Amino acid sequence: MEKDIVLQVENLQTSFFTEDGELKAVNDVSFTLEKGQSLGIVGESGSGKSITSLSIMRLLMGTTGRIVGGKIVFNGKDLVKNTEKQMQEIRGNHISMIFQEPMTSLNPTITIGEQIAETIRGHQKKDRKAAWEAAIKMLTLVGIPEPEKRAKQYPFELSGGMRQRVMIAIAISCQPDLLIADEPTTALDVTIQAQILSLIKKIQRKSGGALIMITHDLGVIAETCDTVAVMYCGKIVEFATVHELFESPKHPYTVGLLSSIPSHETDSDEDLYIIDGQVPSPYELPKGCMFAPRCPHSEDICKNELPELTNLYGSRLVRCHMQQTEGREFANDRWKSPSGR
Repeated sequence: MEKDIVLQVENLQTSFFTEDGELKAVNDVSFTLEKGQSLGIVGESGSGKSITSLSIMRLLMGTTGRIVGGKIVFNGKDLVKNTEKQMQEIRGNHISMIFQEPMTSLNPTITIGEQIAETIRGHQKKDRKAAWEAAIKMLTLVGIPEPEKRAKQYPFELSGGMRQRVMIAIAISCQPDLLIADEPTTALDVTIQAQILSLIKKIQRKSGGALIMITHDLGVIAETCDTVAVMYCGKIVEFATVHELFESPKHPYTVGLLSSIPSHETDSDEDLYIIDGQVPSPYELPKGCMFAPRCPHSEDICKNELPELTNLYGSRLVRCHMQQTEGREFANDRWKSPSGR
């Protein structure tokens, strides 16, 4: 049966041009997303995951950043070739985004009901009354109590969890084919975070659309996604199903991320594991593997040659010389940092 592909990113390259030179934020990233599928993109700050999502939305206009190569094929058409007017028709209507901090995304001078209704009027050509009624239904759908009352309130009158629900209501108001959630639970406590993640997944399953979850938290990925791409220094270093990734990580960086997750078995007096070193400056990237300076398993080839993203089996991909030449396993309990922690 032919796959129903919603999004196909091919060799995407996005750079920022500054006085210090070109900064390659996203460097040759590729992945495919099918209808109903959920993809997690995970990595530390500066890995390029959020810039990947902004590139898909074509929201780099007015900044020093721009797409310098590759394709973003959405429903059969390359978004890179679209004009800004064409993108305005797509954003919010066919591709929507839930941003990290709703207080900076919501207009503080307009009621939340009007902000939802405005999106609906702009894309669905409904009159004011019909759009307002639809906005109330959206607030009900995302679990906001007393939706008629809340619709007349301003963002500052709502809690952080409520504001994030409003952002979700805006994002899904036009039933998009693709929903992108960029760190949607970062500022929320764990109880509200669980509710928001459950809501996003429930809505995605009900709509049958595709979902991209951008996060630094592998726990969030485990809760919401089918597949996951691990990014480091603008490149995908591992791609797998969520089960495969947690069961048998293939890249040392992925193992380090998994080892950093606290568990209920962790002694409260025991220091949490951290990956030694820092993400390298994008202006001074290593010659070989980007992770080599922080990797306890690196050898000469790692420091001198950049590994290709290689298919191990099925859709399992990894960018690691040790995997390609030796098929080495880096199980969590065997991970040792250079400092011996």
